[in-house]
Amino acid sequence: QQQQQQQQQQQQQQQQQQQQQQQQQKQPQHSGNFDFNVITGNQTRYELPEPSESKKPSSVSTTTIKALYDKAKTFKTSGPPKTPLGQILVLLAELYKNAKINKLQRDALKTLALKQHIGLYAAAKVYQVNQDEMDFIDTLQKICHIVYL
Repeated sequence: QQQQQQQQQQQQQQQQQQQQQQQQQKQPQHSGNFDFNVITGNQTRYELPEPSESKKPSSVSTTTIKALYDKAKTFKTSGPPKTPLGQILVLLAELYKNAKINKLQRDALKTLALKQHIGLYAAAKVYQVNQDEMDFIDTLQKICHIVYL
């Protein structure tokens, strides 16, 4: 009887270990939801490290590194985004920056933009035509409410 009890306990422990391993395998390593807009501490955006003599490859001269560093510091984009997705993402970033929408709304709308939600794209087109920001914000909030509630 003792041997049977010990065997049953061992089997139960093995089953529990297998269940735990299966649960760990089912759980994603990371959620995939990163907020690239969060800056912690005294960081500033797009701060480039100073070129270092000690870290340079032997085939690259110091003047080349400094020239690339100077060019990167003065890099400018070629204007506003040309794709509808890029335009929507810029609009959402500006609305969030100006506290017109909250973080949850921004994140939800970003997700919808990446999924090419037709209502969001239609609202952006209307906004481009009539430039009525309050109407656009109201529409965005309704889209969030309908899709996520």
